[in-house]
Amino acid sequence: MKFIHSFFCFFILSLIMILTSGCTSHSFDMKNYEDSLFNLLVLPPPRGNVQESSTSVLGQVIESAVGIGTKIPPGVYAEYGTLLSFQGKREEAINAWGKEIEQYSDSSKSLEHRRSILIWPPFNQTDQPAVAAAFHSTISGPLIERGYYVFPIVATNVFLENLGLLEKQGIPASTLEQIQNEIGADAILTITITEWVKPKNFLGFNGQTVNLSAEYRLIEASSGNDLWRESFRNEVNERVTGGAVGPLVAVANDHRIPARVLNKQAIRSFSWESSLSSSSLPTVGSH
Repeated sequence: MKFIHSFFCFFILSLIMILTSGCTSHSFDMKNYEDSLFNLLVLPPPRGNVQESSTSVLGQVIESAVGIGTKIPPGVYAEYGTLLSFQGKREEAINAWGKEIEQYSDSSKSLEHRRSILIWPPFNQTDQPAVAAAFHSTISGPLIERGYYVFPIVATNVFLENLGLLEKQGIPASTLEQIQNEIGADAILTITITEWVKPKNFLGFNGQTVNLSAEYRLIEASSGNDLWRESFRNEVNERVTGGAVGPLVAVANDHRIPARVLNKQAIRSFSWESSLSSSSLPTVGSH
């Protein structure tokens, strides 16, 4: 664990100077990236083969994107480096982190114009454990499309785990300064999942749709005050169908479908500039 922590710190400290304001190419294969991330988040440790398969998938996605000249989105090289470090592949991990730094160092701005966001693990108030991973693995894409630098989720989780904060249901005030100094994040985005219910149909069985709600809060790292806070609700069909052979159709539920819809809905309305009054909305503590 010392090895992982030391190289993670090297990576994070290097990223203090990395910020971006431009949009990312939509031709990058975010689906496979998201799949590998979801598998890592939804399965409890020890993850073993999941880490190895996720590393392999992410490496192939990066290689394919480089081959066709597609720009790699923020955080992807960093995530790849973190997964490599889990497997003790020191030189490969440093190389991947170096590519992250090289790719985004040209987008650095002055301190006053930083727009970098750390995603805190979602606070899940529902009785469905997997929905936290569904929200967590699908939130980076919408933010990246808006031009923000999103710190890599797996690497962030390692950092929070080392601080003993990974399972906490709130953000201690003492943690904010550490996040700002050691990671360089301007703000922290939290998601509190308040509803995930399948309404019954007329026969009394669970229907195909999910009613879901969540509160999104953007916290300024330097002050602990809310920059933005809003709740969203939607009704979404989470079923995926395919493989039709005659009358047979394979049906599966994918929690990421509703989570993705609500995340996109929230980030579409998100505005850093039209922030709430920082003097009246202290946000750090309980959720």
